[in-house]
Amino acid sequence: MREILFVTCFLLGIMSSLQQKDLLSTPVVGVELGEEGFHRNLIYTVQFDYPLAGKTCEYILRQSFPPSVYINVDQLDDLSRKDKLKAIYPRFVDIEKPTEDSSGFEIFIKGTTKVTDTIHLPIHFRYHAPSEEQSFIPIDLFAPNAMYISCPSQEEQTFVERELEIETSPGYCLDETIPTIREGPKHIRDATCKWKDIKIALQIKSPLHAEIPIGNESAHPTVLYITIIASWVVSLWTILRTRHIPIAINANLEEQRLLQRKNK
Repeated sequence: MREILFVTCFLLGIMSSLQQKDLLSTPVVGVELGEEGFHRNLIYTVQFDYPLAGKTCEYILRQSFPPSVYINVDQLDDLSRKDKLKAIYPRFVDIEKPTEDSSGFEIFIKGTTKVTDTIHLPIHFRYHAPSEEQSFIPIDLFAPNAMYISCPSQEEQTFVERELEIETSPGYCLDETIPTIREGPKHIRDATCKWKDIKIALQIKSPLHAEIPIGNESAHPTVLYITIIASWVVSLWTILRTRHIPIAINANLEEQRLLQRKNK
């Protein structure tokens, strides 16, 4: 009986230590959707435990977006200049396109292996085609689907791969011009193929879901006619309201000319 109890305690101790090691090693990524309306923030909380947090390593978080979302490149550029955001994103985004004419895209969020790193990513929802059946359309965002890590020195890289139990692979190549990331060739070393795919513990802190208002298709003719009539009324009012201005200017000029003649 004592032998069985001893073996049971021993096995439980091993399982507990393995679970604790996995908990300490695996980076935790929390994500939530903030604000309301068409303009929101995705808030990421990335956590690394020691000794990984003490290393000078970089990570990139891979985030995919559906066609119903767009980013403002100028806004992200401004945040990058102020060191409030490090990310790789498409260099041109047509913000005027409706959802039906748009396609999905990816962003790679960059950071360093800190104990806690909080990142705010501004996103915007596109307009949708009007509908007769619904006033709001549901949009579900994707959670971050991958994380990659890279360390400047081979010693740190080996340590991280051992701690995170990363499988030996040639690494992933990051192309910042597209942007995209792909698995590198097995027998060729490339400076851009330095990223290792790692497991993450994902925490969804709030629903990644939004309800976006859309127009009523049946109201389109009415809105069109009202807009045309209102435009004509405003245009006529502007013409009538401003026509006295050149008359007054001409009268003032005529008075000045008469005064000049009298003075002569």
